[in-house]
Amino acid sequence: MDLCLLIESSDLVTSEAWSASLDLLSVLMDILSVGEDETRVGAMSFSNEVHLLFPLNKYSKKRDVKTALGNSPFLGNFPNISQALEKAKTDCFSVSEGDRPQVENVLVIVTSGRTAGPQNRAKALQTVLSLKGEDITVIPAGNSPKADLSMLRAMSQPPHEEGKNYFLFENIGFKNIEAFAAHVVEELCTILLGTYSSSFQTTNFGHSNSEPKRIL
Repeated sequence: MDLCLLIESSDLVTSEAWSASLDLLSVLMDILSVGEDETRVGAMSFSNEVHLLFPLNKYSKKRDVKTALGNSPFLGNFPNISQALEKAKTDCFSVSEGDRPQVENVLVIVTSGRTAGPQNRAKALQTVLSLKGEDITVIPAGNSPKADLSMLRAMSQPPHEEGKNYFLFENIGFKNIEAFAAHVVEELCTILLGTYSSSFQTTNFGHSNSEPKRIL
């Protein structure tokens, strides 16, 4: 799997929610098998601007990924989700930056889901459709008390169910990050493999020769 993490770092995200976002992603790294020939991880942060924290081919060890995530600066300002999603498509899922054409692409966007008006919202959702049209699985996680539930649902994969296709920190609890992360990975396995993987805590996502792309 080629996994892009898109993390909102705007003024809509409280300090508690920002810390919880980084904790969640760190625990996700503990669960996943990270490596050059396993799950590759890239990350971007955004507010009114988008910053590439590291590309998919930057780190092959999970400890390096976790260190880089932990050092991510808080940006502030108002979020521009449409720009962030477009940058994720062009800059994170880029062959020159380590994206593998025959491996499943997954975008986890940790966000408030808030947009600067209807035009920005419509543009963001159009970009989500474009991402999905390129077989990129989008999994939103709301990290703000002001999260726009309808936007998170609209960005998610069908059937757009909370707790399965998208997630809300406040409904699970900031202090229960380990369980949250495990649940995200469980549902990720369900989405990508079409079945629950009971061994997700100790193995990578595996792959099948019958599939057009590998899932790592």
